[in-house]
Amino acid sequence: GLDGSISSASTKIDTTRLRAFGNQYAFDFSTGKFFKDRWLLGGVVRMERDNSRQFVELESEQLLVAPILSYYLSENSQGSVFFSIAPGYARFREKTVLLVAGTPSQEILTGGGIGLFAQLGYSYVLGDRVVFDLGLALNNTWINAKREIDGGRSTNKADIHVGTMLFSFGFNVILDEFFF
Repeated sequence: GLDGSISSASTKIDTTRLRAFGNQYAFDFSTGKFFKDRWLLGGVVRMERDNSRQFVELESEQLLVAPILSYYLSENSQGSVFFSIAPGYARFREKTVLLVAGTPSQEILTGGGIGLFAQLGYSYVLGDRVVFDLGLALNNTWINAKREIDGGRSTNKADIHVGTMLFSFGFNVILDEFFF
């Protein structure tokens, strides 16, 4: 399956020369097998990226690799409410650049830790093999990171928690066999 979200924004204030923009996107690639009636077990790779430029230039990336367990509440073959949970390994990278008295100051956070993705949604079967999913999800990561300031001039450790609530949509293809 493939789920995702994309957004882009641009702001210009006419009383100043300030211009701001932001881009965000996330993609989930997942696969699984129904091992019992209405129970799906598989894996997911979730990637998120966010970059913005206003007073501060910010780039942020997250990666989650996890097993995923889903349960479909209804036995109806046309659609069902479902719940999914995916606890796994997360990576995080964030770069922040700030102009201080005309001189750029840069901070880079990198690290790994635990991630948890949980989703409540509805799956609707379009035809025999294509499934459309809509859902509300929570994505949380707890990261032990290394903070590097101005190219390594100063380093220390940081504990980071990133929590995101999101609306997701996606498509899945139902296969009788996995053939890669």
